[in-house]
Amino acid sequence: MSLCSLLDWKFLISLETVSLMHVDLTFQPYWKAAEPYIVLNIERCSITTRTIQKVADALNESSVLAQLSIGYNNPISGNAIINLLAKLATLKSTQTLEFFLFVVFAALNLSGLKLTKPVVDSLCQLAKTSCLSRLMLGSTGIGTDGALQLTASLFEGSQESVKLDLSYCGLMPAYTRILSTDTLICGILELNLAGNPIMQEGTNALVSLLTNPRCCLKVLVLDKCQLGLTGILQMIQALGENDYLEELHLADNANLEKTYMLQYESAKGSSDILQPHLIEPAQQGICVMNTECNQLEVADSEDGPIREEAAPSDFDDSCTSSCQRNSLLECQFIQELTTAISMAKQLQFMELSNNGFTTQVSKALYAAWSSRLENGSAWRHIEDQTIHFSMETNKCCRVKPCCRRD
Repeated sequence: MSLCSLLDWKFLISLETVSLMHVDLTFQPYWKAAEPYIVLNIERCSITTRTIQKVADALNESSVLAQLSIGYNNPISGNAIINLLAKLATLKSTQTLEFFLFVVFAALNLSGLKLTKPVVDSLCQLAKTSCLSRLMLGSTGIGTDGALQLTASLFEGSQESVKLDLSYCGLMPAYTRILSTDTLICGILELNLAGNPIMQEGTNALVSLLTNPRCCLKVLVLDKCQLGLTGILQMIQALGENDYLEELHLADNANLEKTYMLQYESAKGSSDILQPHLIEPAQQGICVMNTECNQLEVADSEDGPIREEAAPSDFDDSCTSSCQRNSLLECQFIQELTTAISMAKQLQFMELSNNGFTTQVSKALYAAWSSRLENGSAWRHIEDQTIHFSMETNKCCRVKPCCRRD
């Protein structure tokens, strides 16, 4: 069956990782929850500009297309993508005859395709006229200006909650300022900013977003955003005033090539703020946080329960004893971090990998994670620099049982 015919019917096409040699595609019927529609997934299929043009030619305003994914393919010409976006903008809400349901185009994945300014302009037009609820643009290189333009376009009219992926797009801290506007505060459901240099300036804006009572964000990904230890602490502390966030990813944010002493400086009218202060190793009279991955202890890999549920006081006692040998400043930082984790009552998943925490510190953080529970079970995955904390309802790694139950 040709692609043109295929788009006139209600089938699921999933061709990820398959190399396409022809436009004619194999298919299988898809009937799930009495919702017949097309999900066209041709990610990583080595498709060319010609194939994208064929897809665009096959579309018309009555096509029943709900999701389209064309990411991570060969370089595709800007004109072909612009033509495709123009066709997607013409799609109308379509009522299926079999089940009297309305199908709208709601999800687009262009990740890995380099998007030029004209393509971004066309994408903004689509965002204004469609009802996109999921937009994946990771590694597209749209930059700060393109992201600001697109985000504003998404919420120009009435818009439902959006899942937005802008990872590795070259965004600067200035982008985060738009997130605190009234429209966006209650409009973004999931946000992926991984791989962008958000740094301290962006951290302040994100803290403001999370502490806003109107924030409805449920998933926030900030891996490799150069937040530093300060930013990690501030993001987790902000969750004490947030009732919605369920997932927080903070991996790879500490600078592991340097050695830091944790120094507190008191600010007027506010609580102590963690400030990393660089010192020479020869001047260290104290024990600092381990930033050498090859010196870390590895957690036991045995199955089964690993510890009883711990109360915050358990760590306080051990920390007091540990401070006789280690730095008071380090201990103070860990206490701040464990307190912040114990206050994040709504959180179901936390990623803290590759931030220089030793296995001992990771277990202390997990004790704080477990202490939040009144009912249910906590899970953890601590191995080398991997640190995942999760709950029974949102297990770490999702598809494989890599965490051990508390």
